[in-house]
Amino acid sequence: VRLGTNHESAVALVALGLAVALRLALYWRGPLAPMGDMNMHCYLTALIVHADGVPSSQRPLLPIDHFGAYPPAFHALAALSSLVSSLSAADSTRLWVALVFSLVTLALYTLLRLFFSPAPAALAAVLASFVPRQPQDQVGGGPVPTVLALVFVILGLAQFLRWVSRPSVRTAAACGAFTAASIL
Repeated sequence: VRLGTNHESAVALVALGLAVALRLALYWRGPLAPMGDMNMHCYLTALIVHADGVPSSQRPLLPIDHFGAYPPAFHALAALSSLVSSLSAADSTRLWVALVFSLVTLALYTLLRLFFSPAPAALAAVLASFVPRQPQDQVGGGPVPTVLALVFVILGLAQFLRWVSRPSVRTAAACGAFTAASIL
């Protein structure tokens, strides 16, 4: 995230900070509604925590003899957070839901900053990530790993556009890394 040094940058920083704080309020407000997807995210995270790595099956929680039919990156991040902290698998998953939706705003800002100065880019990113029905309908129970993939696609696009204007190995590598991460 690139900010300038003037008052416009302060406006951008405040807008982005408030957006992140509002998203993190999801975590601090208490348990999310027990919906199908959120339950699945929590139990996949719990399986990874209990196996201390990616398990080979979904047993003992479900009678499914394989693991990995669903992209594991989101669950692996939540499990890692649980393993290195005192958070339960469910609390860590809730925290990562809030973080992922915060990252949508920051990724949009990164992309928009290529075209606009800090304040308009920040305000547009906040509006684009809070006002439309999507991704709002996904908060708290929807396809959070898909939203995380969207973050990586946006960041990959930003790097690609940087590469088009000023080709470099570093920018190409970042573009490739973000794009590859979107399928995890």
